[in-house]
Amino acid sequence: FYSLLIHSSAMMNTPLVKGIIFSLCVILTTAIPFRPRHHGVNQFSKKSKNVHTSLQSTTTSSVLSTLRGGAEFSELELADAAFEWCSNLGAPAALVGGAVLATLSETREAMAPKRNDSSKVRLFKQLQRFLLVSAFALEIISIFATTVTGTMLLSEGDRPTGAGVGTAYISPMGFMHHNHAFEYLTARITFLQGLFNWLLGTALELAIPKSGEGESSRRMNAFISGSLVTMIFLMLSFYNKHMTFYDNYFGMLVHYAKVGIARYFAHWPPRPMAFLYTPALIWTVRAGYLAFTCNPTLDEDEKD
Repeated sequence: FYSLLIHSSAMMNTPLVKGIIFSLCVILTTAIPFRPRHHGVNQFSKKSKNVHTSLQSTTTSSVLSTLRGGAEFSELELADAAFEWCSNLGAPAALVGGAVLATLSETREAMAPKRNDSSKVRLFKQLQRFLLVSAFALEIISIFATTVTGTMLLSEGDRPTGAGVGTAYISPMGFMHHNHAFEYLTARITFLQGLFNWLLGTALELAIPKSGEGESSRRMNAFISGSLVTMIFLMLSFYNKHMTFYDNYFGMLVHYAKVGIARYFAHWPPRPMAFLYTPALIWTVRAGYLAFTCNPTLDEDEKD
């Protein structure tokens, strides 16, 4: 569908239009997913939000949280509400991913390192391209993770009996945090970090001086670049203020690294895919080091 729209008209060959179409296509496939209902399970949002301080666990596979007024949330209801959260996160991730793709396409030629660039400008250009590419990849991972996790949550009732007995939850996020920590952190971090990388990459692109620019243009670019960086700090401060389960965003990143290493590298016996992604990761780190330390004299001369 995306390819058909792109090639249907010559007017759609601009990177900005392609990015917008990409966002719309992904939103159509993620924002309105097929959503089967569990028989006899009401929506989480229809329950009372008044939470009693004491919690009770059941002897069945469904973990119940006791709420004020006698209302109870089953594990299936919490999984159902967590599925809604995953679905809602996919749409904004698609929008950011499309915007990043458009920005990357429009700045690719101008941000290519040149032989006569100073070391500072060269580093900024390399960082700008890395930030934009990583931002796009992170948003795609966010869409992928929320889609796969949402499918898993809809099959929550088919888990082995007793997998969650003895733990009580009073919110869908608490359910995700305690049962699916890696999936929960992946969805949150990839979306936010992709957004930050896109904004920071755009700020770097504006901060890099370009030939033919006047003093007024450079001062305006410096103002916009500083505004974007300031906005990132304000967003991070806002995010830390509303953080749950962690002290701040950096603490969440540290915990995510621990969970990821425990799952994919410190697991025994080793996962079969570990024999593929471990060498790939080592090669990628080496390629990144060679890219950032490349000698400028190896670049070809600029063409008129």
